[in-house]
Amino acid sequence: MQFGKGQTLPSEHRQWIDDQIGTTIHQLTNYSCINHHLYFLNRSFTPDGKEVVFTSYRDGQPNLYELGFPNRPLRQLTEGEGLHPFSACLSPAGKQIYFTRQGSVWCLDRDSLEEVCLARAAVAYGW
Repeated sequence: MQFGKGQTLPSEHRQWIDDQIGTTIHQLTNYSCINHHLYFLNRSFTPDGKEVVFTSYRDGQPNLYELGFPNRPLRQLTEGEGLHPFSACLSPAGKQIYFTRQGSVWCLDRDSLEEVCLARAAVAYGW
């Protein structure tokens, strides 16, 4: 499978009813790699609740993805090395994602996928 920034992938959603408590369980990803939500203090759902932003190691390194909740396609948002896997946070309106990559702070526009470096560390930490 080819991965790249802007690539759209089919939904991996599945759902079932938990036998013990009777609630609906939604599994959003199913690719054979690590997939995880944003840092536990940062929300992964956009403010309108229609998309989920998450980190996935589908191409062997952490990159940001989004999916339409619950059963719409996935889209790769970032590409490249050095993204800190728990650094991403959504802007209050959900239009931008801020994250760190190799000691620098970046802003990603979710619509255009344009990335802008906001700050660079004075010392390289080898991330």
